[in-house]
Amino acid sequence: MDPEDAIVLAGYGGYGEEVGFDDIGAAPRRRRGGMRRGGNPLVRRMAQVAPDAGQVGLDQVMPFPNGSFTSLVTSLNLTAQPQRKFQLSRLVIDTARIGATATGLVQVTNLVVGAEPQFVNTGAVPQSMFGATAVGIHLRANAARPGVTVTLSLSLTGGLTAPDTIVVSAAAVGPALA
Repeated sequence: MDPEDAIVLAGYGGYGEEVGFDDIGAAPRRRRGGMRRGGNPLVRRMAQVAPDAGQVGLDQVMPFPNGSFTSLVTSLNLTAQPQRKFQLSRLVIDTARIGATATGLVQVTNLVVGAEPQFVNTGAVPQSMFGATAVGIHLRANAARPGVTVTLSLSLTGGLTAPDTIVVSAAAVGPALA
């Protein structure tokens, strides 16, 4: 508001605000110097060349086949091959324990995309870290192209007696990329 067309209304709202003719019913003024319609011409040109450039794909699910720990099986390698380019951003692992001796700790020992391990060092983490209700476990794994094998390695600490089993179900969630 220009200072020459502002008036002070003493007592308006009790604070003595400045009110100009624009505020009292005159036609609103046009703004000057605002962003031009359409923005940056380089950005417009890039959008015309590649309309989906920079867009992240929809989150999709890549299931792993189920596996079972038994009295004879204490390690599992679950593998999956995506049918389109996929970047794992969340791993969900669930277990079903059947029998009185099915109390051992299930651990994730490795996650490999193609030939690239996604752990920064060797070791194991508890499966509960990747439970369905776990919070703050976002991953940014290497992208898997179609046909590349994604391997989830699991181990069981503690033994089972027959016929007790621990069934493991796992899935990866992340964007399918163009």
